[in-house]
Amino acid sequence: IWVADTSSTNVTGNTINSSSREGVLVESANTVTISDNTISHSGREGVKLHQTEENMVKSNTIHNSSFSGILVTGSLNETLNNNLIRDNDGFGIDLAASPKTFLNDNQMTGDGLFITASDIHHYPESVPSTNTANGKPIRYYINQSSVSLSSLPTGQLILVNVTGSTFSDI
Repeated sequence: IWVADTSSTNVTGNTINSSSREGVLVESANTVTISDNTISHSGREGVKLHQTEENMVKSNTIHNSSFSGILVTGSLNETLNNNLIRDNDGFGIDLAASPKTFLNDNQMTGDGLFITASDIHHYPESVPSTNTANGKPIRYYINQSSVSLSSLPTGQLILVNVTGSTFSDI
C-alpha cells in the first residue's frame, strides 16, 4: 500500500503478505493512521514513513520483513504505539533523522530499536521503558551525566550524549 501526498487517511485492518517492497509506504503525507494491520514477509520494510509529519502507526503486527519492521526517515512528530514487531532482518524500529518521534508500548522480539541522526536535536527526547526488546524494557538516556544502573532488567540500552555513568549487571 502506497500513500503519497495525502492527509487524513486511514490504512486499517489489512493483511499484507509477501509484498515485493514495503508493506505500507507513506511519503510526503501527514495525519495518516496505520492501524490494526498484519504485515509479514515484506521485501523491504513492513512500514516506512518518509518525509512525513504527524502520522500514527499503532496496533500493528509486523514480522519477517527483509529490512526493518518500521522505518521512520526524515519525518517529524510521528507516533508509534502498541505495535508487535518480531524477527525482521534489519531492526524492529529504525529512526533516521526523525525528531519528535514518540514511541509507546511497542514490543520487539528478535529485534530492537536503532536511531541515527547527524545532530543531537534529531534524536527522540525520550523512549519510555514501556517499549521492550525481547520482553525486557528498552532503557534510553539522552543528555545526561552520572547515570548509574545495576541489576535492572534491560532488553536494550541506548546512550546518547551520556557522560560519567556506570552500568553493571543489566
